[in-house]
Amino acid sequence: MASARPGTLALALASLLGAGADWLATHTADSASADKLQGQLRERFGKKIDGIHTSSVRSFYWAEKAIREEQEVRTLLDSEVPFLELRRLVESVHPYELPMIVSAAHGGPLIAKRESLEKYLMGAVDVNETTAEEAEMIAKELVQIRYVACSHVEKLEDKEDTHRVTVKTTAGSRTHIVREFGGLDFEWTPLQGNRPFLQWVEAAAVPSSAEL
Repeated sequence: MASARPGTLALALASLLGAGADWLATHTADSASADKLQGQLRERFGKKIDGIHTSSVRSFYWAEKAIREEQEVRTLLDSEVPFLELRRLVESVHPYELPMIVSAAHGGPLIAKRESLEKYLMGAVDVNETTAEEAEMIAKELVQIRYVACSHVEKLEDKEDTHRVTVKTTAGSRTHIVREFGGLDFEWTPLQGNRPFLQWVEAAAVPSSAEL
């Protein structure tokens, strides 16, 4: 039987915050696009970029009244550069018309059961003893019932049969996730990001009345 625990992605981000570093996460369609973006960041900020990490993810998101599914590359970077400056550069050169450019809002990660006033949230959970197909079913269902605007699945290379599910949603929808998917012990992080993406999250993560 599959088991779940808080995503180490969220824990790693908490570590970055504790160290005083700023970080940014975004997605592109492929490795070539990710490499180009990384080159532009290093050209602009040089050694202020402390580290860049990429991983392949299967993404699910709500668009045009249906679920869309794509293979993407996530880029996660930490740096000495304030998020606002990073966001402005990435937004100006990103190949997507509506990119996701996010970081942690002030206050760091949240415990899943703690009441939160933060409006936009990222949840991450590592699901053990499961296949990619099973993890993707969970991610897809969360989008299908509109509890999240988007979800992403990645295989953890250093852990056998473990997949990470990451979601973007709102504080209001998180309540439904905790209630209906309590077996998934998400680690929650409040988000800041580019305004068009956050507005899209708010519009997409709206559970239907049948699910409430």
